[in-house]
Amino acid sequence: MWRDFQYGWRLLRRSPGFTAVAVLTLALGIGANTAMFSVLEAVLLRPPAYSDPGRLVVLQRYYLQQRKTAEQLSAPDFKDFAERNRSLESLAVYASDMVTLTGGDEPQSLLSTAISANLAATLGAAPLLGRGFQTEDVQPGAPFTVLLSESLWRRQFASDPAVLGRRITLDGAPVRIVGVMPASFAFPEPSTAIWLPLRISPRDLTRRNVYWLRTVGRLKSGVSLAAAAKDLDSVAAQLAADYPKTNRGEGVSVVTLQHYLAGDSRRMLLVLGGAVGFVLLMVCANLASLLLARASARTSEFAVRSALGAARRQLLGQLLAEGILLSAIGGIAGILVAAWGVAGLRAVAMEQFSRASEILMDSGVLTFALGASLLCGIVFGLAPAWTATRDTLARSSARTTAGGGSARAVLVTAEVAMAFVLLAGAGLLTQSLWRLRHVNPGFVADHVQTFQIAPQRARFKTNNQVGAFYEELLSHIRAIPGVKAAGAVGNIPLSGERSGTGIVVENRTSAPGENLEANYQLAGPGYFSAMGIPLLAGRDFNPHDVEGAPEVVVVNRALAELCWPGQDAIGRRIRLGPNPKQPWSMVVGVIGDVRHDQLALPPRPEAYEDYFQHNWGLMSLMVRYEPAAAGVQAAIRAQIKLADKNIPIPPALSMDDVISTSLRDRRFLMWMLVGFAACATLLAAIGIYGVIAYSVTARTREIGIRVALGAERRDVTRLVLASGMRMAAAGVAFGGLAALGLMRLLRSMLFEVSPGDPATLALAASVLVVVALLGCTIPALRATRVEASVALRHE
Repeated sequence: MWRDFQYGWRLLRRSPGFTAVAVLTLALGIGANTAMFSVLEAVLLRPPAYSDPGRLVVLQRYYLQQRKTAEQLSAPDFKDFAERNRSLESLAVYASDMVTLTGGDEPQSLLSTAISANLAATLGAAPLLGRGFQTEDVQPGAPFTVLLSESLWRRQFASDPAVLGRRITLDGAPVRIVGVMPASFAFPEPSTAIWLPLRISPRDLTRRNVYWLRTVGRLKSGVSLAAAAKDLDSVAAQLAADYPKTNRGEGVSVVTLQHYLAGDSRRMLLVLGGAVGFVLLMVCANLASLLLARASARTSEFAVRSALGAARRQLLGQLLAEGILLSAIGGIAGILVAAWGVAGLRAVAMEQFSRASEILMDSGVLTFALGASLLCGIVFGLAPAWTATRDTLARSSARTTAGGGSARAVLVTAEVAMAFVLLAGAGLLTQSLWRLRHVNPGFVADHVQTFQIAPQRARFKTNNQVGAFYEELLSHIRAIPGVKAAGAVGNIPLSGERSGTGIVVENRTSAPGENLEANYQLAGPGYFSAMGIPLLAGRDFNPHDVEGAPEVVVVNRALAELCWPGQDAIGRRIRLGPNPKQPWSMVVGVIGDVRHDQLALPPRPEAYEDYFQHNWGLMSLMVRYEPAAAGVQAAIRAQIKLADKNIPIPPALSMDDVISTSLRDRRFLMWMLVGFAACATLLAAIGIYGVIAYSVTARTREIGIRVALGAERRDVTRLVLASGMRMAAAGVAFGGLAALGLMRLLRSMLFEVSPGDPATLALAASVLVVVALLGCTIPALRATRVEASVALRHE
């Protein structure tokens, strides 16, 4: 066998063109697949880096009638699940928010997560330095404490171990550092900088329809996920019976933490994994075609070697050794391509996937690359070797060549079919994204800037003081030349942030199983005009809507139709939340529907309350300006600094940026699939060109005879083109059938376009027809230049 490898190496060195094409083709396929595998392995396959991660689960609300989940639980529901279940060793909760760290040169806005005292223990994590939270830390009224992330400790405190016990200022309040968490503790996401004790007040425990807590639990040893789901379903049924006003029609969904962290990216990554798998198959088909052509050209050599006593297994071993050599070289080149690809994907995926920082070229990824390359060499090298050596002495050279040509034609037909599937998928996603970019979001995004700010809560004692702060700041911003309107809102539409609340309608009896819910927003005067959201009835918030005055609410058309179908909503009253002590809020305005969650989803019912009457602290300024206005951003920043020097000012975002960010998952999937489709189309073109060029060479004598018998150049051209177009047509036909089935997997990722869209499928077919024509052109031109006298002497 060693001699086969030595001989094969010499042959490959003597054919640099063949070797270069084969290695580059393999490098492309192995590199793309390895890079994609690194993402799949990090996001989907690798368990989270916590103790015994298979036992970690997440509980989510499940709406039985709508068959959909919602991530957050209310505080009383969490308490009941924690106390009544028999399958969990522990159940912890958390809630994330932004906080402001002051005391340095510039204020910093940091992502914080408030966690229950048992969360670190539930995950099996321990502090790098100091201690974790204890029961007394989470008691309302206890002194404030904080845990630092390793990155913040290193960056802000130079990894000083004496940091324990030191006080820092968060949101204007002093808090004491009690511990530092290790770098491996990136919960719930890598950008989390600090952890605070989560405090659930007695008032929180009365608000069963206010959802703000996310969960993570640990199964008891020996308890399966199915058994836990059955146990927790029974608890949810008990809660629905005990609290029908808030929990009727609700169940619970239990998934592993690994599944939860993958989130909506699971389907997208599986689609991309299938797409890049198609590319690898096409690369392998091209490799097999190259090896088959090379083996067919060596038929005479094999016949002579067989006549001299070489057994068929020896010839097979020789060709197989060449295939393995090519795959090994291509695999090494593929690893180099993959290293570049992994770095690029990690950079692009940082905002796509929660575990993007774990996308690495580790030993598992390298093993995949080497294994895939060797498999390609063995499997797709063995088939051509078997074909080329079959009955070598008994068959004529012409017949062997024809057989090889037939096998190559089958491979190219398969390549065209796979290219068709990828082109169809890329076309559907491109069309969906285009339609989403042109859907009406319910507001006018042009020339709107947003600045998210969080004044220190310690400065204010009442909601009126918070409202006055924002109104004074906004009045100065409205006075800036070029500013047309300005307002503030709690959650920016399409930003991915939203809060929900239950709705109770005055003088209305709920139907069995009916739970009215709406998005909850906090806004102030001027927000709707700044966003270009139409006021359909009633009025906007005004300076009289303050703390202590009758509570008011502005609702969107969807909520008005839900609560009072066909009636005037103005003057009606609703209660936000299930607490009967919560005051009724009077509807003073009805606005147009806004697609707050996603552009692809219909608008949800929404209720807006005035920030004078309800304090959130963290708000976003929305400023509409004249297109030709200059220096507006700098002037707004100056006004924010004048209002409060301790407010960190993140970079301004335009609403166009926000919309673009909301589509990044779809755009990522689209561009990845477009790239794979382009690679597949190129490979199909190379495959068609190779088969037709080889066919012209093999049929030189036949073409010469036709010319000698009077065939014209157009007849020869038609003959060559017909051969290529038959393969393309067969590939398009098979690819169309495959696409009709496989495109259904994209149904949830499409918007206003069907998986079998005729225009998209026709475009994909047209592209491949053009590519096939281009692939046939050069061989066809060469065939028309064949001289009859030369061709008749061709062997």
